[in-house]
Amino acid sequence: MSALDRIRRPEYTGENRCMACTYVNALLTVLFTAALVAIGAQLLGLVPALAVGAAFAVLASASIWLRGYLVPKTPTLTKRYMPDRMLRAFGKAPPVGPGGSAAAENPFEDSVGDPDGAAETEQERLLLDAGAVEPCEDGTDLCLTEAFGEAWSAALTDVPEDPDPSVAAVEVGFDAEAIGVRQYGEGTVVTENSRRIFEWPSTPAKRLDVAGARILADELPAWAGLTPPQRAALVNGLRVFAEECPDGSEATLSEEVVESCCTSHTVVVLECADSGDRLFEWRTD
Repeated sequence: MSALDRIRRPEYTGENRCMACTYVNALLTVLFTAALVAIGAQLLGLVPALAVGAAFAVLASASIWLRGYLVPKTPTLTKRYMPDRMLRAFGKAPPVGPGGSAAAENPFEDSVGDPDGAAETEQERLLLDAGAVEPCEDGTDLCLTEAFGEAWSAALTDVPEDPDPSVAAVEVGFDAEAIGVRQYGEGTVVTENSRRIFEWPSTPAKRLDVAGARILADELPAWAGLTPPQRAALVNGLRVFAEECPDGSEATLSEEVVESCCTSHTVVVLECADSGDRLFEWRTD
């Protein structure tokens, strides 16, 4: 390992770089450099002071480039004190919706006129109307119906093992001409005007949504009247009720803390027991 490799912090640089941290530390570098030059000019003279200031600026810039920050604990302070709205301006806000979706708004809010829980209730009502879910035996929650679970499993057999992401986005309700689709590893992101509006964390999640959308299109009378974002949100919400993964393994729930360059938050994860593929995740904090 080279000396640079020992100094470098890949978790805070490259694609993981927090631009908010970078801008703040760059500004501090300018201020510290100016202060050094001003004080040094009085004590050492202008030329030595400029040399000291230049040396500090180079070292500070190298630290920001290699480590992502100059001031120690900057990432920790950013995670703790910088609000999501500021992080969102730098493209680093954590997901605020279920399933990994970065869209801040719920597409059902306008339809029911009550953002305080009514949107979720509307989605549940539609899934109940489709016969997809029913009250659990203890009456405290909703569970997938046996008939819908069987139909969902049967529909999966007609979905390709690795569906084309653009085709899948259209199947779950999006307008092909209004969106963009890109993949990162196992995940797929749907964007609109460069803004992330929907996400599949894995290929199995994508397959479940395609199969679920096909059934809802046949079984839900209101499907035709829903907007594209509402259809996608409904299918996305259905995924949380999955009891089995496309590979036949059990879908299990767990909780974990997700760390990124700028944020730290707790998520509940629904994933396949055998492969570890994620089907769904949402913040609990």
